[in-house]
Amino acid sequence: SDIPVIGIYGDRDCSVPPGDGSDVYNEVCDDDGYLYVDAFHQHRLWASDHGCSVGMTHPAQYEYNIPGRNEIRCASHCNPDDGVPFSVDCRNDAEHGKEPWHLDAVLKFFEDHYNSRTN
Repeated sequence: SDIPVIGIYGDRDCSVPPGDGSDVYNEVCDDDGYLYVDAFHQHRLWASDHGCSVGMTHPAQYEYNIPGRNEIRCASHCNPDDGVPFSVDCRNDAEHGKEPWHLDAVLKFFEDHYNSRTN
């Protein structure tokens, strides 16, 4: 069965930089040589593998809102009119680390996804 994915990334995170879609890989800020796959490209591939029509526009073409979570901006390559997207790229103005509301946003996404598939 298909597994949905949500990513929450800090725009100012230089430990695991989410990127802006311009490069497939992003280098960390401390010059230790680690490269991370750009979040835009990760979600683009996941959406494509789940039958969504993807493009190269960053942020992704479709806005996706998580009820009650105004701290983040989420986008998807999957059209939310077709149901809860399989891949959602969420960003907020933060550095690296967890915020108290992260778990709530993730649980709401999976709850919405589950409810949309069982109704």
